[in-house]
Amino acid sequence: MIEEDKKRFSDGMRLLFATLAPGHELDEERLYGYWVGLVNKLSIDAFESAVGFALEECERVPAPVELKRLGQRSMLSAYKKLPSMSREEKKKIRESWPERGSDGKK
Repeated sequence: MIEEDKKRFSDGMRLLFATLAPGHELDEERLYGYWVGLVNKLSIDAFESAVGFALEECERVPAPVELKRLGQRSMLSAYKKLPSMSREEKKKIRESWPERGSDGKK
């Protein structure tokens, strides 16, 4: 995520707290903590997918590490749905994911 994604990020976090933690405030410190925990870990699209998964599957607001896993799961799901591509093309996509090396592993 980048600075321009903060509005979408805030909206997603507010939705999570309103739905999964009614009565608990999403203050600026907590919002900033989630931002720091996720800013270099997920794209804004993967974050929004993670929010969708969390709303479907979680009973409480997930910690940043859990949102990261949900976002990575959404990326993996999308990757598996790609039309047939060459191994080289898939490797380029895999390597572009945050926290992945040239071998595709974390």
